[in-house]
Amino acid sequence: ASIKALPLFLAHLLAHLCSGGRVERREGTSFVFAAAIPIACIAAMFAFTGALDELLYCTLQFNASHPVHAARRAIGVVFFFAGAPAFTLRFAQRLSHLAAFAIWYPLLVLCFWPIVGPRDLLPLAPLIALWFASRATKPIAAIAFVAAIAANFVNAPEWERVGERHRFVDAVTRLTSPNEFVYDFKGDAIFRRRPVRMIYDVVGRTLTRNGVLADRGPEEIVAHGCVVAIPDSDRIPARTRAFLNAHFIKRGDIRVCGVIARGDTFTIVVPHTYAVFAHDIAIDGIPYHAPRFLAAGRHTISGARNQRVTERVTILASVR
Repeated sequence: ASIKALPLFLAHLLAHLCSGGRVERREGTSFVFAAAIPIACIAAMFAFTGALDELLYCTLQFNASHPVHAARRAIGVVFFFAGAPAFTLRFAQRLSHLAAFAIWYPLLVLCFWPIVGPRDLLPLAPLIALWFASRATKPIAAIAFVAAIAANFVNAPEWERVGERHRFVDAVTRLTSPNEFVYDFKGDAIFRRRPVRMIYDVVGRTLTRNGVLADRGPEEIVAHGCVVAIPDSDRIPARTRAFLNAHFIKRGDIRVCGVIARGDTFTIVVPHTYAVFAHDIAIDGIPYHAPRFLAAGRHTISGARNQRVTERVTILASVR
């Protein structure tokens, strides 16, 4: 499910070998075929549909294209092949398999992984918990428990963001139909298609910011008739963020394409059915009675009797 399976597997293998273990030829052959057969079947299916290049790009090349300073790559390689084996082999006979794994895995990640974040080291958490539970005295365990509770309170903003994501999904599924597009970072809406192809994780944001990937959010949003988007965030590429802030209005936990008309005209950027929140209003000279389709471009607004509108009028894309 994740390319992180590779350093996890290599760390287990190195832990096994450095403690004097051997890999039997028959077992090794069985393992290789067991891993290769499902991968080959998936690759064959994508090749049959003409999407093998896309599979390789999305699973391998996209993350690999994240810029990493040459010095960091060189230092990682030198340290791993020169220092890590000597350090590990010195204590190999005294280490259990899991203890050796706990050394090899972070070394592999820190030396070779292009982007290192807190989640990359999560596999070590259960090992630390097991070690601590087997070694700690009752007073130390009590202190650690209190510290863990305190850490959760410190980390409360992160849990609040999880709640925001849940509310966003609830709003999307409640207010949009399955055939509508929703602009988000990387499939946050879960049950809806995205108008843009690229995801905006650390890699996507970096490649967009340095110009490797074009920020075509506005064009794709218009082309796909997307009228629903995530709330504002500094993670949104600059050009798309400016477009959304100019043409989308916050409605609860989502943003909807629309405009607040302050004069006789207003501009629509995404062709769609729009609702007008006002009474006795005419759009393009036609009295407004129910949501109607508005093409992209400039439109006029007036009172039902061709009177000048002096108040602000909200016009929003009509979602379910």
